[in-house]
Amino acid sequence: MSDTPNPETKIITTSITETALAILTPRPAVQPDPIITSSANMAMLLKSIQNTIGEEKLSASNVITATISLMQLVESMPNLSGIQKKDLVISALKKFIRDNGGDVSLIDTVPTFIDAIVATENGKLTISQAEEVVIGCCIGFCTSLQNAKKAQALKK
Repeated sequence: MSDTPNPETKIITTSITETALAILTPRPAVQPDPIITSSANMAMLLKSIQNTIGEEKLSASNVITATISLMQLVESMPNLSGIQKKDLVISALKKFIRDNGGDVSLIDTVPTFIDAIVATENGKLTISQAEEVVIGCCIGFCTSLQNAKKAQALKK
């Protein structure tokens, strides 16, 4: 057996790295579109969140379910680009938290989660790769939650 790496292994490793970097690289903010900010669209999305989580506040235990529900709704809006759909989902979650309470730091993980789901659906990311991205999201969320709790404790 030689120590020469298999060329196929190098291609797969490079592909995984490029895909993960593309997903995790922040994108510039997009200016709000009038379609996105229409009160009818926002009301429909906020109602969807409420129907999904019931009387609870948006929390770590239900933010993923609410995000998936919103993604399914915005998917039916053909006049929006993918980035506009993502921004609409994030805007709806932020507004829901502002109006109903909840931990705003939950939103920090949503963009990466959305990117991972879309990449997986488009065949650009396998389930095992998506698992790595989701684990990264969870670690990031736990860290931001821990930092928020520390900051809150220091205020007391």
